[in-house]
Amino acid sequence: MLPQSTKAAALIFRLGGKITAREYGRRSWMFRVCPRAMLQSMVEHGYGRWETRPSGPKGGRPSLAFVLGDDIDETGKRIDKTDGGETACASPEVLS
Repeated sequence: MLPQSTKAAALIFRLGGKITAREYGRRSWMFRVCPRAMLQSMVEHGYGRWETRPSGPKGGRPSLAFVLGDDIDETGKRIDKTDGGETACASPEVLS
C-alpha cells in the first residue's frame, strides 16, 4: 500500500467526498502534474466513480467530478462491510 492512495482518499473524504481533477491538483502537492490520472486510477480500482456536474446558473461548461465510494472512511481506508472490519486501500498505480 502506498501512502499517497490513502492520503488522497482521506483528503477527498474531508472535502465532502467529491472533487474535480483541477481542485485535486490544487490541493494535493503530490499529484499536481497528473491529478486526473490519479483519480482515474482510483476509479479503476473501485474507490469511486466519475460524475458529471452540470453548468452553473451563469452557464459555462459542465465538469467531471470524482465521487468517493461509500465504503471509504475518513482515514482513506476501505470499510469491509462483510465482517465490519477495515482494510487498507490498495494503492492505485500512479500514471505518469
